[in-house]
Amino acid sequence: MVGAAGRKDQTTVTTLERNSYTEHDIRRGLTELALAAGNSRLASKRLEATHGAQVPHRTLHAWKTETHTALYEQLRTEILPKVNETIAAEADALALAYAQKEAEAIEGLTFDDVKPADRAAIVRNLATAKAINIDKSQLLRGKPTSITEHRDMTEALRALQLMGV
Repeated sequence: MVGAAGRKDQTTVTTLERNSYTEHDIRRGLTELALAAGNSRLASKRLEATHGAQVPHRTLHAWKTETHTALYEQLRTEILPKVNETIAAEADALALAYAQKEAEAIEGLTFDDVKPADRAAIVRNLATAKAINIDKSQLLRGKPTSITEHRDMTEALRALQLMGV
């Protein structure tokens, strides 16, 4: 609809807390909720910080679970790949940082104030953190995190025969 001033009127919706929100407000709130992985408290804080919008977390939760479930699921489905890519990129950056620290720790293993056992633990922990972040980055991008080969006995026997065993 077009109002008297020639601009579009926005439909308003009354929520459980008796506040009115436009469809735009609801979409923005549900988008922020999807970006916050469904955490209504975090989404409420972000809305206020970035848009000056005061939407109580209970209202966001009600929109997600009761009144605007389909819209929330649609937005979440659209946003999830972007969120996963962001997380994967952060995991890649962390893996690179851990690799750099791992190399520095290996190079600096002569520092006197750390016991030899602790030096090994430092390197091991950095390598583990790096591996975890690489694994999560691959997982979030839909790439394999492990590769498993399956062979039946016939193939294995044939391979052994070809090797002369």
